[in-house]
Amino acid sequence: LLARYLSKRASAELKPYTRRLINVHRKPQRLSNHSDFTSNDPYSIDIISHGLKRLAAKDAELATRLWVDYRGFIVFSNHQYSDIRNKIARQIIASGNDNALDWLIVHDPNSEDSYLLEWRIRLAIKKQHWNQAQHWISILPDKLQQQPRWQYWLARTHQQSHDKQSNDKQALAMLEQLASERHYYGFLAADALNKDYDFNHSDLASTQLEQHIAAEPDIQRAHAFLTLGEFAPARREWLAAINRFDQQQLIAATNLAHHWGWHQQAIHTTIKAQQWNDLSIRFPLAFQTNMTDSAKSTTIRLEWLYAIARQESAFAQDAQSAAGARGLLQLKPRTAKQVARKMGIKYRSRDLLQADKNIVLGSHYLKQLLDDFEGNHILATAAYNAGPYRLKKWLKQQQTTLPYDIWIETLPFQETRNYVQNVLAFSVIYGHRLGLNSPLISQTELFIGK
Repeated sequence: LLARYLSKRASAELKPYTRRLINVHRKPQRLSNHSDFTSNDPYSIDIISHGLKRLAAKDAELATRLWVDYRGFIVFSNHQYSDIRNKIARQIIASGNDNALDWLIVHDPNSEDSYLLEWRIRLAIKKQHWNQAQHWISILPDKLQQQPRWQYWLARTHQQSHDKQSNDKQALAMLEQLASERHYYGFLAADALNKDYDFNHSDLASTQLEQHIAAEPDIQRAHAFLTLGEFAPARREWLAAINRFDQQQLIAATNLAHHWGWHQQAIHTTIKAQQWNDLSIRFPLAFQTNMTDSAKSTTIRLEWLYAIARQESAFAQDAQSAAGARGLLQLKPRTAKQVARKMGIKYRSRDLLQADKNIVLGSHYLKQLLDDFEGNHILATAAYNAGPYRLKKWLKQQQTTLPYDIWIETLPFQETRNYVQNVLAFSVIYGHRLGLNSPLISQTELFIGK
């Protein structure tokens, strides 16, 4: 609409370009007629670039062919070139195309793009081409290479190497380091070494500043709003206050929010204070009676239910996402309505903003997903984030059975990949907090696929 409006006010010189841009935007397949797009002027190149990126979402293979064709007589800027390549690559990766790795090697031969290089590694891991994966991890920028993700996979490539004696030592050293850390890859490493998980808990020190912080006018207003259940203005007052605090004041504020039972702000404030190790604050046993009762009535794991709630909202009862999900477990109203109908209970959309009702509906939905995916928590977790339809589509595209760590690492959506990894790790931590000694993965979940 804006483009049409502006085109009417364009100069006589620009009007042909505006019409062409609108036409290509509506139907990027028009780029197949090369003779209509032979000009090498900046406006025409911008139109072709825009059209190729639009076409990538509709037909990545055609977009690739046309991109190669136009490179024969069009000079794209470095930014345009990498932008087009990135758009097409993302679509080919997301489609599960078996030739995605070959595409990346051909169209990013010098590994210029770190994002595409990371995907090249993932696709090599998926094919279990361990030597290729090891080489490409070794040429990652140092900051990326040192991330737990790639240290874990580098260790895995060493384990698969033909030179067992020297590489086993390297793999063992990397896994030992990772296993001392509290995160998904640390727990993977501990499992690989058959070691207990290391939780690295330490209580956040209380300070004499807490009374002083509690007396701050904006903190007092935040507490008053919180007491009234007015969460949005309470958050505004709180955030305005902590933005001027130093680290010691942030620690005091964290303890204060925790004592109030305001878990979301306690979690966020301790992160802002860069204090990571008090598990009672970062992973609170919030709404414990409701959570326990719902887990029992649905026969799902309590630690898993807690992990989902922690990942979804950090226990904010009034959380609302851009996609329309609401409440503690971030249910969409349509999903909640369907769950309520199956349960035979009354449902109103405002119920999602009440913690007790949200927990009941969310736990029953998790149970449905767990049943749909034959008790596999990895698949049910991925479905909770990406949707069961999309997950079933990914599984249908899958050619072979994969070890669970490879399957998770090669999920096409970064959001879902990170979500699953966080929920699995949080489940372990909540199991520890609840005294349940929960494993990261059960024996029935070691392989995923056909």
